This record gives sequence, structure tokens and C-alpha cells, in this order.
Amino acid sequence: MPYKPTLSQVIDSTMMVTWRSCSMRHYYNFGLSLRPPSKSPDLVAGGALAAGCEGTRRGVFEKALDLPDALAQGYEAFCAEWGTYEPPEGHQKSHVRTWGALEHYFAHFPPLTDVVQPLILPTGKPAIEFTFAIPLEPAISLDEMRGRDLGQKLKEWPLHPDTNEPFILAGRFDMLATMQGMTVIVDEKTTKAIGPKWANQWELRNQFMTYCWACQHLGHDVHRAVVRGIAIQKTQYKLATGLPEFAPHILERWERQFRRDLWRMATAYRTGEFDFDFGDTCSSYGGCNYMSLCIALNPEKWMADYIIKPWDPLHKNPQKEEAKDD
Repeated sequence: MPYKPTLSQVIDSTMMVTWRSCSMRHYYNFGLSLRPPSKSPDLVAGGALAAGCEGTRRGVFEKALDLPDALAQGYEAFCAEWGTYEPPEGHQKSHVRTWGALEHYFAHFPPLTDVVQPLILPTGKPAIEFTFAIPLEPAISLDEMRGRDLGQKLKEWPLHPDTNEPFILAGRFDMLATMQGMTVIVDEKTTKAIGPKWANQWELRNQFMTYCWACQHLGHDVHRAVVRGIAIQKTQYKLATGLPEFAPHILERWERQFRRDLWRMATAYRTGEFDFDFGDTCSSYGGCNYMSLCIALNPEKWMADYIIKPWDPLHKNPQKEEAKDD
């Protein structure tokens, strides 16, 4: 390929799920850092709501503000994250409707009386916007791996093919918390609608298995996530909660699969050989941002239509995963 991709040493759930859906999509998205010039109203709303929730919670739990004053602090963070973006006319996730959703959320789940409370870390700080970065070790090089069967239950992670150093598993979620004596992961999801099967979609979600595995690695006994959905509609808001639980054998399967896929990813970036999906990934949920490149005879001629924006999993709200409508 005429463009040499760069494989990030920092890997997160979004990158891995993209890789599994289509390695060519991963190449364009994360290897070349190509982004469509227009912003997604769903992602803007999700990022702003996350910032507003964080600001509000910090006001309550770090500054002992009452809820109205904490919401005022949250609104500043919300507006800073939203910026000057204007969604398409008539889109339900407008600035006003999205902020209204956050107010509705905290009216239903008042921070001080919520069954979910932030875990207090040894530093004395509440675990709001919990971030992790874990070196994946023990690790060996691709050359050392040669001749082994990727289907084996490998104990070693791959070293990065360019730096020959361990990959770093990173992530950020809304809150590490306690609920009824358990330590849990809390993550809010904005969506357009909440159907009867909304909560079921998280039962084998890589995102939350990654978070649970990472928290256990850091010494927190975490097996469950509290996923709270906030449907932003033109005339109303709806809330729902999913409580996926990940047994030890599920997280063991997650680790084996993540390790095998990371080997495949590292090998592809070393050889420059990426696969097309030619399936549902190309058209699901509005279509892939890179379809025009995959259709073009000479895709490099069309890359100027995109902007270059490297993905940083540890950046504040790089992208909130959108809950898919039922």
C-alpha cells in the first residue's frame, strides 16, 4: 500500500471491535487516522453529556455542592465539550434537548441518594471518569511467535511490531462505583430509542468485558456493569438500565480472544495485508465512513476528502460508543 499505517501502542476496546468488524476499516480509521470532515451529532451529544455528568458529579462529591450548583458546574463542562457545533435541523440531539436529558437523568438518579455511589480511591478521591493504562505482559515478538498456532491458548501477548515494547490496554469509563455491596462499572449511553431488548445488547459487550478485566487486573473485584441508557427524543426522555454480569469463564474467553486478535492485528500491520469485510459492516447503522475508499480503484486519490485526526484512547471523551436502536 502506498501509505504506511501506524499501529498505536495504546489499544482500547473501540479499536479492537473495529478490527474484528473489518481490518481495512481499522487501517483507514486508526492506521491512517482518517476522519470524515463532518461531525456526528450522536457522538457530539454523547461526549457533551459525559462531560456534563462528570462535572456535576465532581461538584457533588468533590466540592460538596448541592445539586443545582453542581448542575451549573456540569453545564459549563457540557458547553465546553459541545463547542460551537450545530446539528442538522430537526435532529433530536440538539444542545437544548441533550442538556435537558442530563437534567432529567439526575432528577431520576439524584447523586447523593442514588443506589450507585462512586468508589472512594485510596487517594481519597471519588473514582469519577476512571482511567486505566495496563501494559500487556508477558509479551514476545512476532519473530518469536513464528511457528506457533494462533488457536492455542497463548500466555504471551505480542510486542508492538515497531517499538518491540508491550502494547498498553487503555480505557476510560464514567465511574467506578459501589452498588449494594458490589464494586461495579457505571457507564451512561445516549441513544435515540429504548426498546424492550435494549438491556440485552450488553451481555457480551467487549467494552464492558475489557473494563471488568482491567479493573480486576488493578485489584478491584468487578464482575458487573451498570449501563444506563438515556433516550433523547423530540418530545420526551426515556431511561433504562442494563446490568450485565461477566463470570470468570467469560472474562477468560475475552482474554484469549483479545490476545489472539491482537496477534493478528500486529501481524497485519507488520506485513501491510488487511482484509475487507464485504458484509454487514459496510452498511450497518448508516454505513461505513470509508465505503468510498473501498469502492475506488485508487483510494489514495480520495483520501484528501478526510481530515487527519489521530485516535487517543486516553484523551477526554475521544468518542462515546453509541447505543444502537432496537
